[in-house]
Amino acid sequence: MNQIRAVLQELSVINESYELSAVSINALLEEMSSSKVCTPIIGKFSAGKSALLNVLLGYSRSLLKENITPETAVPTEITYHEKDSAIIVHSDEDVTVTDIASFRAGEFIHADRVQSIRLQLRNEHLLARLSEVMVVDMPGFESGVEVHNLAIDRYLPQSLAYILAFPADDMVLKSSSVQILRELNLHHTPVCIVITKSDKVGLEELELGLSHLKDSIRKYIEQPDQITYCVTSSNKGDVEELEGFLLHIQSQSVQLLGGKFRTLALQEANTTGNYLKMLIHSKSLSVSELEEQEEQLNRRMLSLNSQLTDDNHLFEKEIPLIVRDIQNDVRSSLTAEENTLCTLILNKQDIAEKVNHIVRESLTRSIQERLLPKVRRYLKKLTDRIHIDFGADNGFSFEHLSIDTDNITKKIMNGVIAGISLIIFGPLLTVIGALAKHFIGKHFESKKRNVLKEEIRHKLQTEVYPAVITQVGSHVEAEITVQIQQLNASISGQVEQQHSLLGKALRELKAKRDEEQELQDELLSQAAKHLNRIEEINHEL
Repeated sequence: MNQIRAVLQELSVINESYELSAVSINALLEEMSSSKVCTPIIGKFSAGKSALLNVLLGYSRSLLKENITPETAVPTEITYHEKDSAIIVHSDEDVTVTDIASFRAGEFIHADRVQSIRLQLRNEHLLARLSEVMVVDMPGFESGVEVHNLAIDRYLPQSLAYILAFPADDMVLKSSSVQILRELNLHHTPVCIVITKSDKVGLEELELGLSHLKDSIRKYIEQPDQITYCVTSSNKGDVEELEGFLLHIQSQSVQLLGGKFRTLALQEANTTGNYLKMLIHSKSLSVSELEEQEEQLNRRMLSLNSQLTDDNHLFEKEIPLIVRDIQNDVRSSLTAEENTLCTLILNKQDIAEKVNHIVRESLTRSIQERLLPKVRRYLKKLTDRIHIDFGADNGFSFEHLSIDTDNITKKIMNGVIAGISLIIFGPLLTVIGALAKHFIGKHFESKKRNVLKEEIRHKLQTEVYPAVITQVGSHVEAEITVQIQQLNASISGQVEQQHSLLGKALRELKAKRDEEQELQDELLSQAAKHLNRIEEINHEL
């Protein structure tokens, strides 16, 4: 991190010497000064996450509230700080700052009105040794409260390590847990599977359950070595293994954070480097030749923009076909679980959460198979076109242009999945609820179970599935379109920035032609030295 910080500071000085903007560089430096390894603790509601953190923090009185209702659970970020404080971020972005005593004594916070809580603690017991780690106590993912799903969707992409909690008396990998694991597998970062409440079961049952859990998890995590298993008990104060995992994350914080900021620093170095290459590449050209070079640069930019627009239109034409395939996959998944849905309704149980799990899991799998390969091909096409049509024969490098395929595909995946629960528990809840009410009444008891099952099956196929497919299709198509538009705007903006800088270099050279040769030589000599340094930076990082 110190090396990256020093490089960014050096790049800022170089940019300023050529009157280039250093705003993005300075913003990166500011972000680095406060960035920590975000490590959320994820698990179903009542998995014992808050109790576990209370023991880890080592206070004589619990800091985090336990045994709360789902409606009062919000993400709580916990970091070390020289002064204790509790910062409550409300849903309307207003912020309330209070002391820890008031936070402890305060009323339960409602999830619909509070976005998150930030606890900054002068905690010498643990947090002082985790100065570069931010632990996040997450709401339960089986709470039935939709804002919790949105919170998990928001934290997963920005996190660099993860803790997934399973209570010892329920170490079953349910569909909701599978969904989390599928999403974690996209990130290839450290994961700790922590078993809570180990004192609730006997040793033999614990070992057998853990063995089965490990076997199940191996099906969804491609790199088993990224997983650490910890067994804990809040009642017994047995948290040493989890504490060891967090300390390991602290020891790896430089590498984890460095990987994130190294890519961004290389992008900044590439932008400055292309400007210097233009200066040096055009040093021997006459004024008329420089003018021709500038015109050629502008023509290439217009041509590239036209080609990128055509590529975008072609991809947009594919989106409805991709969405149709995804809808078919969702319908197949719902049909495969039809017996389970029928049984739930017959037993007068709510099917909304089950439908939510089916749709989210199906979407995750379908997007990976149907959408992401096409997105990767599209991104490669854009990258190749930029390299070939804009920079290759001039020696300019677009290697670190921000077309980060992995991050883009993750963003698209998370963007599509994030809003699905809002649909299931929003517009579709009326349809699903009406189905359940239809079969609650006197006739429910009077008809034979198999007859009722066929009626339910018919209702699912003719009312629920079509509504789900329509809503999911509209959401997926809208989200993919928005994500691709944002991607194209980002790429076009970066290419335009490169074009602007190269044009600036040519104009400055034209201006220098009217000055003393000595000044020209000085400018080019300085540019050559700075370009050499940037090439060294690319090698160092």
